[in-house]
Amino acid sequence: MEELLTAALLGSTSLADLIDGRVGWHRLPVAEAVPAVILHQIPSSGADYTMGGRSRLTAYAVQVDCWAGTLAEALAVRRAVEAWAGPLTALRAPPLQVFVVRHHTGWDLAKGPDTARAADLYRASADLDVWFTDQS
Repeated sequence: MEELLTAALLGSTSLADLIDGRVGWHRLPVAEAVPAVILHQIPSSGADYTMGGRSRLTAYAVQVDCWAGTLAEALAVRRAVEAWAGPLTALRAPPLQVFVVRHHTGWDLAKGPDTARAADLYRASADLDVWFTDQS
């Protein structure tokens, strides 16, 4: 799921133009430029079950943190992620379906990651429900 989601995000032209390929999981490297998108898998319901047993669907909750040097940039990246998710769900068949559940911003101002630069970084986040179909 992680590889497919990363590849799908990088395949979005409008998002790629903003972040220049900077998509990663769980941490923003110290020397990494911004804006960037960092993904975190958060606890979720997991496997899907029906009356017939376990289906091939698995649900994941993914937090998308959009980091940038200004709040306006962070919001622009988050909006590009949200715009990407809608058409992805409407046009793409399994194995990956993505739904924006909520977004939040304005309360996250973090120091770093480059302390030598001492730059303030702004974060705008979106929470996604990702449904992945096991193709095996």
